[in-house]
Amino acid sequence: AASNEKESILNSLPADQKERGLAVYASLMDGK
Repeated sequence: AASNEKESILNSLPADQKERGLAVYASLMDGK
């Protein structure tokens, strides 16, 4: 389920923002 949510988030981002999106997603998963 979490990976599907992650995919949908990344798919909604422009390619040049995916790396930043991953960093934001990771920090959210860490509860920060």
